[in-house]
Amino acid sequence: MFFDLLNTGHHYQYNLAVMKGVLKGAPSSEVTYYSSGLEESRQAELEAAGISYQRAVERRYHRYMPSMLVRALLLLQVLRFAYKHKSVLHLLYLDTLIIPLVFLIPALRGMKITATLHWYPPRESKRRLLRNLLRRQHLDKLIVHGDYLRKQVLELTSVEQSRVSSIVYPNLHPALVQETVQAPDIHASQDAAESVPTLLCFGGLRYDKGIDLLLEAAGRLTGQPFSILVAGREQDFTRGDLEQIIRDKGLEHKVELCLEYIPDHEVPLYFERADIIVLPYRKMFSGQSGPLTEAAARGKVIIGPSHGEIGYCIERYGLGVSFRAEDISDLGDKIVYAIHNMDELRRKSQSSEYKALLSPGIFEQRYFEELAG
Repeated sequence: MFFDLLNTGHHYQYNLAVMKGVLKGAPSSEVTYYSSGLEESRQAELEAAGISYQRAVERRYHRYMPSMLVRALLLLQVLRFAYKHKSVLHLLYLDTLIIPLVFLIPALRGMKITATLHWYPPRESKRRLLRNLLRRQHLDKLIVHGDYLRKQVLELTSVEQSRVSSIVYPNLHPALVQETVQAPDIHASQDAAESVPTLLCFGGLRYDKGIDLLLEAAGRLTGQPFSILVAGREQDFTRGDLEQIIRDKGLEHKVELCLEYIPDHEVPLYFERADIIVLPYRKMFSGQSGPLTEAAARGKVIIGPSHGEIGYCIERYGLGVSFRAEDISDLGDKIVYAIHNMDELRRKSQSSEYKALLSPGIFEQRYFEELAG
């Protein structure tokens, strides 16, 4: 069975791909998705795929409790269900459950638990907890999304290499089919957009994703033609925040804001329109990036930080250029370099071996192999 509280948007599609992979590999197996509330349409989608659904019951008094304790109580529900049904439990997003899992160590006896870790823990205290969970075999196996992260975890824990596996994060959005996809309302002038390179910054506006750093860098590029498309939900940064930065940097005619949740079927439209995908992430961002895989699958030029899994992928597989994280001057220089060398960088990205690793079919098969082993 599988457990994850993050079941909206891209997270749900990722979780579904994992579970479908297990069912494809072993059609007679019983797969249960245990999570918080799901829309009826998604419950029907799970049923059609042969996946049963169990809802994590949130009590009224949970709202008065610390979020970490609430997660522990929900995880305890899952552990009881898995123990009762003699199920192997896979935690789809261990990142949010490391501490709750430690709270519940006495309840883990006699259970086989595997997990997926998306980020290298930024805090030393959390890294120690992860190390203990693996060394003491409270977790049987860990799956990560990249060779760089796998190496970090192995160095941290010193466990057998077979207990930490890397499966490349997949491209979950197919190439655009113009006849079947309704284009979203994109307000920028198409004539203007076609005459200059378009930079895309895609995803929720969290602080760690650094949209403010990108706008700061862009404001310094006087005399360099470009346009920027920002697409994603308001989070740490709001429309008002970005509009203020845009005015302060004189970017009113260069930046287009599409600040809303982007439905899955519209995601390809934004990536197809862009020439360069910019990931202006701060140093605290230590995982793999969904926009990176979407861009790499389409052979787009990528600009991203030189550290962590993202920097490793860009440099190892020739996907674009990397900059020193949080160095606004270096980010600006790399944007100019990418624009001036776009044809050469695009050829390298389009011929990269990394594209072949992003297949959802390979992703599903690999998950089955790792969880069945």
